[in-house]
Amino acid sequence: MKGNHKRIVKNTIMLYVRILCAMFLSFYISRIVLQLLGVGNFGILSAVFGVTNLMMFVNVSLSGATSRFLTFELGKGTAGNLSKVFRSALFTHVVAAGIFVLLAETIGFWLVNHKLVLGPGKLTAANMLFQLGIGACVLSIIKIPYEAIVLAYERMNIFAYISILQYVLQLALFSLLFLFPKRNLLVDYGIMFLLVNAIVLLAYIFYDWKHFTETRGGPVYYKDITISIFGFCIKTLYSDGSHVFKMQGINILENMFFGPALSAATAVANQAYLGISSFADNFLVACRPQIVKNYATGDYQELQFLVINCAKLALGLLLLVLIPCIIETDFILKIWLKNPPEYATTFCRLLLIASYFSVLFRTLMFAVQATGNIGKMSFWFGSLYLLVVGIAYLYLKIGAGPTTPFWVNIVSPLGLCGIVMWLVSKQIPSLSMISYVREVVGKCALMACCGILPALWVYSCGPEGWRRLIGVMLVSTIGVSLSGFCGAMSRAQRRWLVSYIKRLIMQFNTKGVYGND
Repeated sequence: MKGNHKRIVKNTIMLYVRILCAMFLSFYISRIVLQLLGVGNFGILSAVFGVTNLMMFVNVSLSGATSRFLTFELGKGTAGNLSKVFRSALFTHVVAAGIFVLLAETIGFWLVNHKLVLGPGKLTAANMLFQLGIGACVLSIIKIPYEAIVLAYERMNIFAYISILQYVLQLALFSLLFLFPKRNLLVDYGIMFLLVNAIVLLAYIFYDWKHFTETRGGPVYYKDITISIFGFCIKTLYSDGSHVFKMQGINILENMFFGPALSAATAVANQAYLGISSFADNFLVACRPQIVKNYATGDYQELQFLVINCAKLALGLLLLVLIPCIIETDFILKIWLKNPPEYATTFCRLLLIASYFSVLFRTLMFAVQATGNIGKMSFWFGSLYLLVVGIAYLYLKIGAGPTTPFWVNIVSPLGLCGIVMWLVSKQIPSLSMISYVREVVGKCALMACCGILPALWVYSCGPEGWRRLIGVMLVSTIGVSLSGFCGAMSRAQRRWLVSYIKRLIMQFNTKGVYGND
């Protein structure tokens, strides 16, 4: 196995340690926050933060641009230019923070005060929460370059440690809210959220200043680099902004048409979606720097290998948790929240199905981003995202049910997959899309079927409970694993995996023998 592949495996392990801890902590945090605030206040919190996140669309584009330029410079080996790229990126994020505040205090303020359904006597608290959320988002924007250089250097252990620290801080500080007089809990929550973001930013700055000399300085306007970063950002602004608009737009639509209770259900579904999809996203975070670096060095054979095999592995890992969570959603939500909001089960299932299709094209998207020629991808992606919100709004306007936006949302990843495959075939002709369809789409569909069918049979055979949940998890895991080993992996990959397991067993036995002596 190549050194780069071993690095991906090592980084993936660290990221999965992170996500297991983060999932447990974030789900528990959601439970205590829902218990503390109640469904109504939890829905207001989701809707107000949905507005602040909607105004963050500029930051999403800059985050992708910063990550791409830092990783590309490392791939080329031009470390001397890295300091200029970082300080230019920091400058662009300071500008983005200013743009965000301007948008939030105008458009966002109008949405909170005139469009959201908040309930009687909640407007003042919602506005104070909104201002605290703006402050937290500004800190999050400034954090991006410091986080991006950690990822560019592939220090996934540090990324994992700081992420876990963030969740531990949230759990500790939010738990303190139970001790406060329960008079203005929404504002107290906003203060704690702002404090957590400040501590996380300081942690990244402290680590980066200590280990990366190129980060020891403030924002600087280097004309050529800054224009390049802003140019890349402008190309992705339409798609990234539209994606944020789609995600937060669905939340806001549910609030506008059905009130805070449906906002709470949407927030629960989004939390579950982010938690489950992160199983694939964490692996893809480890793959992305290598995809960009291989394109930068012109190693297209290795690029093809990574794009296909990283996609297969990401989808396989996602299926291991996705299948039991979709089938046993209702029982899992009862364990998690005790009394989940109405429609939370249906919303979760529909979002989780969409998460599978969105991973189908992720590594291809990384390859297109590596080229820097992303204008067409941004246009088509953004148009589809906006179309989802537009169609959902029209259906709700004529009286459709609250699940309609989530059904419309499932269709968009399928269209995006076709678009990005067409773009890759044009921009990187050496990557075979026929191989991608055969190896990724076809073989991962086989894995999904082999996991779903036996799991549905177990689901139909017994009453709801832990025994059925464990049974569903076992048979789906066996089905996905066996079909992945026999059908998705190549002969060489199977031989390597078997030999690797044998080496681990021999090392374990050797240590056992010496330990007995």
